[in-house]
Amino acid sequence: MEKELEQFSSFSVLINHIVERYLQNVYCIAILWSIAPAMYDGLPGIDYGQIREVVDDKELRYNQFVWINIENESLESLERLIGDTVNLGCQAWLVSNEGVEAFLNIYGNVVDTTTKQRPQKVHMIFSMDQPTDDPIKTSREIFSHRTLEDVPNVLLIIPSTASTTSSALSLDDGKSFDLVTSSFVGRFNNTQPIFLDKFSVSSQNFTTATHLFPDKLNNLQQRHLRLSLFNYKPYSTVQHVAPGMGNANAMTTEDELTLLIDGTESLMMLEFCARHNCTLLISEDEEGQWGVIYENRTGNGLTGAVVERRAEVSIGAIYLW
Repeated sequence: MEKELEQFSSFSVLINHIVERYLQNVYCIAILWSIAPAMYDGLPGIDYGQIREVVDDKELRYNQFVWINIENESLESLERLIGDTVNLGCQAWLVSNEGVEAFLNIYGNVVDTTTKQRPQKVHMIFSMDQPTDDPIKTSREIFSHRTLEDVPNVLLIIPSTASTTSSALSLDDGKSFDLVTSSFVGRFNNTQPIFLDKFSVSSQNFTTATHLFPDKLNNLQQRHLRLSLFNYKPYSTVQHVAPGMGNANAMTTEDELTLLIDGTESLMMLEFCARHNCTLLISEDEEGQWGVIYENRTGNGLTGAVVERRAEVSIGAIYLW
């Protein structure tokens, strides 16, 4: 317990800087930790008296900071509380090491059934409790989790034993943190960890003052956008053409640009990718058409493709269906 107290205290110094700079405008911040934040002086910019422990949805009203005690909650209870917190509109999550795996498994399941689904606005901050000489290697497994496929704002905080020295700043206090994010963009290796910066607890300074939540959506660097459609004029049409002659890729082949898509909604998606430098990866379902969703969260057609995460977007005049 004493070690955990010390680790949380050091961590809170860094979190204070992150909250003040990046999270001032979020509606709610959720803390998943096994220790009550109110036990510490903690963050100078946060009034811990305003943090409420979440035990049921009645505790979630009008609280900017909420705390879920991951040590005392069963997986069933944790799933319910995380779902309630998402519905509240919490856009930032601070999660300790022992809760990261459970949180990612649960969040990925509950977010699809909640009313607040805005992954581009969500900030996830995970704290590791063990120093490492290779923070990039430590990050790979977390960033590869399916839940983070569409969450660009992810930050991993790892206690570091290594010191970094520059002409402007020396970090050799034994209490520093490595800050790592996922690459997110690109056709391949878009879960690759990217080292951002190092923070010294004693000096309360960053080594390079790099932006910890860089814009990853403006230029997706040819990242695939999975799109489900079928032939339904004039909204969407698809033709198979020779490699290189089309304007989209097919999920069924590794050849490039083997599909030529057209139609009012298809052109909208092509324009989106032209502006944000992405590549459409097409899933066709002529038989399933608009589709059916089942209670076990499987399905077919356009709607089933999204529910099963085979597609990120489906088009075909769904608003008229």
